[in-house]
Amino acid sequence: MAVAVRIGIYLWLRDADYLYGTAWDTFTRTLHAYRWPDAPCFYCFGGYWLPLQYWIVGTVFWLLKPVIHTSEILVPVAVNNLFWIGSLWITYRIGERIGGGWVGLIACLLAAFFSGDIFVTYTALSEPILIFFILLTSYYLVNFIQASQEKKGVEALKLGVAAMLATATHYVGWFLALFVSFFILTEMAKSLRKKEKRSLVFFIAVILCGVIPVIWLVFNYQTYGDILHSIQVARAYQETGVGALPTGNRFLLPIQVLIGEFAAITIAGCLSMYYIYRRERRALLFMAAPTFIIGMIWLTTALALSAPDQEPRYLVFWCCATLPYIAFASVSIWQRPGYAGKLVISLALFILLVVNILDVRNFKNSFGLDVRDIGGQAELFLKQAADHSVRIEGDSFTEGLAIPVLSGYPNRVDMISNNDLGKIWDEAMANMLSPDKDWLIIVKSNRFVKRARSLGLTVKKIGKYFIIYPLGY
Repeated sequence: MAVAVRIGIYLWLRDADYLYGTAWDTFTRTLHAYRWPDAPCFYCFGGYWLPLQYWIVGTVFWLLKPVIHTSEILVPVAVNNLFWIGSLWITYRIGERIGGGWVGLIACLLAAFFSGDIFVTYTALSEPILIFFILLTSYYLVNFIQASQEKKGVEALKLGVAAMLATATHYVGWFLALFVSFFILTEMAKSLRKKEKRSLVFFIAVILCGVIPVIWLVFNYQTYGDILHSIQVARAYQETGVGALPTGNRFLLPIQVLIGEFAAITIAGCLSMYYIYRRERRALLFMAAPTFIIGMIWLTTALALSAPDQEPRYLVFWCCATLPYIAFASVSIWQRPGYAGKLVISLALFILLVVNILDVRNFKNSFGLDVRDIGGQAELFLKQAADHSVRIEGDSFTEGLAIPVLSGYPNRVDMISNNDLGKIWDEAMANMLSPDKDWLIIVKSNRFVKRARSLGLTVKKIGKYFIIYPLGY
């Protein structure tokens, strides 16, 4: 049911002209994944983004090549939704563990409507993969803590594998691996004191937690001569944003984002966890890892390395982790005698759903619909022949990445500055007037439009752009 609801929301967003939200990275990540099969790598794209998403989505692009030749953003979106379905399964299992089947079902329904997660899952971002591994690792961590001594070794390996995949997805996964390694190391120390063979299993699990970060840092050093190169890049990115704020202001940012972006879920989650803490605090074990992670994001924000105000999606995992607790508190209060509790829960859940539906309805795109339409026109032209290419006048992210990715054939779309286009204008026009007709030119400057029309070329205006078609189109 939750999957059907989410698909319905996606179709609604698509019909309402949703263009993958406010995150520019959706185009950058799609392009990297699309190109990854041609040059598979571990440490690539400037050494800033971790590789698991590209391993997975790039492989899917490669497998789909006989069917899909383009940089179709729905490919990474589909991958993200498979991981979201995995997150749903874990959410249900956690809800079932702490309060029964109804808790799990209600938690999944809340997940289907959670606007913050909708906006990251319906993109090419890595957060849906990261959220899955955070929830999975949290689930395995509780299993590990509660397992008998005979089963702890197996649970440690499962925990180590989940943490390793999280570290290969996002730097936030490193915080997760750091947290769970404390628990595994504690058990390893106990096992070593008893001289058990099981201690080797714990050691392997710890190695799994750290293998990706260690390899990554070594590549940092080999490539840039600085083991902390990624941190320096992050600091440079945030220098004029969060880095320019006083430390006290930075410390408040995570709270401001949670209340400003995800107020309904945040408030409901905090109240629910307080309610559960007063009655059955052991149920909160599943929140141990997410709590540590958000604490580390708080620390990195204070150190000007993270900017949750610019990227609220960094905190979506926290809201997702609280959903089983909101469901548990709701079911627990509903089951109490009398009508007051039932009325409060009915009203609270109704408000929660309405707020998230309104958030979805009031989406904002980073790019105008003219960008989408220009990309579509470029795609139509590029599909006609393998030697067709597109030149776009401009020097912004829009012309350099968004339109090329939307065109479906980014390797045949080139951004060109106003001055450079002026220098090659005669050559371009000769090409446009030749029998080959293998160029399409997209410009923003009226001077090029007038000159193209004077030669009898067709010009079509879309938003702030003009498409200059070859002779005869």
